[in-house]
Amino acid sequence: LVPGFRIGWIAADRAIVERVARVKKATDFATPVPLQAAVAAFLKANGDRKLRQARAEEVSLRAAAAKQALREQLPEVSWWGGAGANPLFWLHLPEGTSGRRVTEAAAARGVGVAAGEDFDPRGEDRSNVRLSVSRVERKDIGPGIAALAEAMRDVQTRSRAALAAHVL
Repeated sequence: LVPGFRIGWIAADRAIVERVARVKKATDFATPVPLQAAVAAFLKANGDRKLRQARAEEVSLRAAAAKQALREQLPEVSWWGGAGANPLFWLHLPEGTSGRRVTEAAAARGVGVAAGEDFDPRGEDRSNVRLSVSRVERKDIGPGIAALAEAMRDVQTRSRAALAAHVL
């Protein structure tokens, strides 16, 4: 839930647990006892389950908003992802559209996506971008995807202009 709390449990042979405890003492100043007690009470009350369920519901709503915005703003783009509480989408841009350039143009408009080349084993610029809506407010998803669509179309226009200039 909160990595900074540094609270965890381990089940192992006694020798392993003792060694892990020594390493933890040498590398960590320990989590304060009141914080450990508060987290224990939170977990005992199933607060983690309630929190995870609420988070999953919110992410599902964000994914649904992204699907709607993608259909409206980028009908020429195919994609997969966004099922259930999955906030990730893999967008297949029109053939020949640079994922890297779209990523840069989107960033200039305040939208963060990851270029397909970041996921390509050879690092080749692909006509793909990865979009995540896990930390995006629902109200910002539609405008963000509209800005992404604008970025993609701008990249396509520039690419056609550069190709035309090169041919001449």
